[in-house]
Amino acid sequence: MTKHLTVYENCSLGGIVSVIRERMRVLQPRGVEEYFYFMKDRGGVASLRDEGARHIWLGHLGVDNNIYNLIQQESISSVTLFSHFHLARNLKRDGCTVYVEMHDCPPATAAPIGAVQGSVDKVVVPSAWSRDWVHAEAGVPLKDIEVVPNFINMSIFCADGRAPLTTSHPRPVLWVGRLDERKNWRDAAYIASILKRRGLRIEPVFVLSLRYEDEYVHDFVDQLALLGIEEDTKVYYNISQNNLAAMMRDFAHRGGCYLSTSRLESYGLGIVEALACGLPVVASAVGAVPEHMVHGDSGYLFPFGERFVAANLVEECLFVRQSRSRVLAGMKQLDVDAKRSQAVEQLYYMYSGRAGMPIT
Repeated sequence: MTKHLTVYENCSLGGIVSVIRERMRVLQPRGVEEYFYFMKDRGGVASLRDEGARHIWLGHLGVDNNIYNLIQQESISSVTLFSHFHLARNLKRDGCTVYVEMHDCPPATAAPIGAVQGSVDKVVVPSAWSRDWVHAEAGVPLKDIEVVPNFINMSIFCADGRAPLTTSHPRPVLWVGRLDERKNWRDAAYIASILKRRGLRIEPVFVLSLRYEDEYVHDFVDQLALLGIEEDTKVYYNISQNNLAAMMRDFAHRGGCYLSTSRLESYGLGIVEALACGLPVVASAVGAVPEHMVHGDSGYLFPFGERFVAANLVEECLFVRQSRSRVLAGMKQLDVDAKRSQAVEQLYYMYSGRAGMPIT
């Protein structure tokens, strides 16, 4: 039995926690006993337990000592830090195999990553773009960076093969993410307003995760009102993966699309989930996003911040039949889960206390 600990700030339903949950689901049957330490539960703890998690701790106070004691008491051999990178030094000194894992690459993370060099066995990232970013910005040698692609639960995120509706109806435009500047919800709202001003029958839908405290929601709602789209927009908060996947399939059936306006994507998990459900994607061509689809062939890409270009592409995706048919055909050629087997073997090798598997 291999014991592995994951440390992360927030336990939500989506994002990094959905990656963690899927890893646990496939690794526990192979003898990896997963332990989790989160600072806050944002609705994700129950979902982890539903998938078989048996060891979950929550707590801010005394976090360093709590984690050190947990590792000693449970004889945990390897640790992955998604946050609290400063723990790496003492954990490594105590004999643990230590990984720091990055699924977001804002400039502020470069210094903490650089500061723990020499105290970690590998810096783990989800994409080739992230690897190059960490190497360039944090100065981590390429040999010390392990690319482990994210993978999704294909029994949840999958297409149902229904033919698209032929009746006249509003076309849904789905945006999923946190209410923060990196996910750039403001551009998504503005793009929706452009399309509404053109008289197009669209239905903006926002699925908001993690940050839904009053001040963020008030700002969001005020912006919808200023743009004149609040009555046409549907908003959901922190929904489950099953419900999100069902929504994506329904929107594909209704001729909709997934809109990503991020200023940075180290992987683009929501994009992959949408593609797996047969929902075409219009996305800012940032970070690792171009690794998943080709503009005009299997998706639509626009330069970050180009709102009118994005609006034109959403309109094309929703209302130009020839273009949409071409992209749908290209999506069928994608294998969005192609690297699952490689990633599972990498993780099993790493969590067993070895610092990365040679890939041939």
